[in-house]
Amino acid sequence: MLTWCEIRREALRHNVAMVRRAIGPGAELVAVVKANAYGHGLREIASLCAAEGLRWFGVIEVGEAVLLREVLGPSVRLLILGYVEPEEIAAALAVGAELAIFDASHAAEVQAAAAACDARARVHLKIDTGMGRHGVPPEEGLALAERCRTWPNLILEGVWTHLAQADAADPRYTEYQLQRWAALCEAMAQRGLLPPVRHAANSAGALLYPAARGTAVRCGIVLYGLWPHPALAPRLQAQGFHLEPVLTWKSRLIQVRTVPARTAIGYGGTYVTPRETLLGILGVGYADGYDRGLSNLGQVLVRGVRCPVVGRVCMKHLMVDLGPAARQGPLQVGEEAVLVGRQGSAEISVDEMAAWLDTINYEITTRIPERIPRLIREGSDPAQACPASGPVGL
Repeated sequence: MLTWCEIRREALRHNVAMVRRAIGPGAELVAVVKANAYGHGLREIASLCAAEGLRWFGVIEVGEAVLLREVLGPSVRLLILGYVEPEEIAAALAVGAELAIFDASHAAEVQAAAAACDARARVHLKIDTGMGRHGVPPEEGLALAERCRTWPNLILEGVWTHLAQADAADPRYTEYQLQRWAALCEAMAQRGLLPPVRHAANSAGALLYPAARGTAVRCGIVLYGLWPHPALAPRLQAQGFHLEPVLTWKSRLIQVRTVPARTAIGYGGTYVTPRETLLGILGVGYADGYDRGLSNLGQVLVRGVRCPVVGRVCMKHLMVDLGPAARQGPLQVGEEAVLVGRQGSAEISVDEMAAWLDTINYEITTRIPERIPRLIREGSDPAQACPASGPVGL
């Protein structure tokens, strides 16, 4: 195994407890595990969340719902947050998933598919209060809710919206969205249309805006120990809210060799050694999610020491200057290198890698391919990492 991710059970447990404490008992925590649990491993993360007592999961597509039903069994709720194509609706209903609906035509598709398989679909009506993505504006929400109530195969289970700027320092846009949201919910209540479930809050909204919590909150990024925006960290840490990163991404040295000064390294010779250099080759590359933009820019940890990436990142390999780590003694093939995470007292965080690439932490983890093994790690001992091929801790 040349590259893999380790998932810390204790870190996930800590983050779940932090979120529960922050939102209080009035709103149910929906664990958002779309996109392979933000790259952390859908099967592994969902199993660990279920072991912590979470019973509602948000996914983005039917295949994720089918997998979770197989892994977690019949007792959990599944909400598909993305668009479900007409030919896939029956499969979603067969596993008892609840569906988001985005407009009248989509609602009609769900009604027709549910009728065709003699089922009733529990649906959540999406309201666009200012995200500018899918859904209907609040002024159309009442009419669509009334229409849904007339279709015999639809059960209006929920109404929801999404906050576009909840992680921003300026609260005004989020407050504008929440005002529109509250007005709609009030109008629905007055006309007897308000469904039992109302959810507006993503991770940042859940932590910063009590008015967004409703009866449920959809939390994703914070469960994985990552901040919705780096600027939120000091603000929330000052309030006693701390996160622990769940994922560590590793590779191994597959060759260690000394090359002379003025040796061109890698494709295009974009790095030339300024001196005799101890070169390490790692068995990971851009096909494994390690971005090519990190060529001559990234760093990895070897023996708890930062070693720079030299030359262009290859499809399945990358090269590092092992000089800083070699001061601690001879290096051998098979030694671990940490791409993201902690090794000894040193750490390369997801946010740091995102800053190197001028992107966001979400993109770093979600781009790690699903085929890369995710191993559950117990406590702080790396030797306790073990594959999670089935339900974990249930």
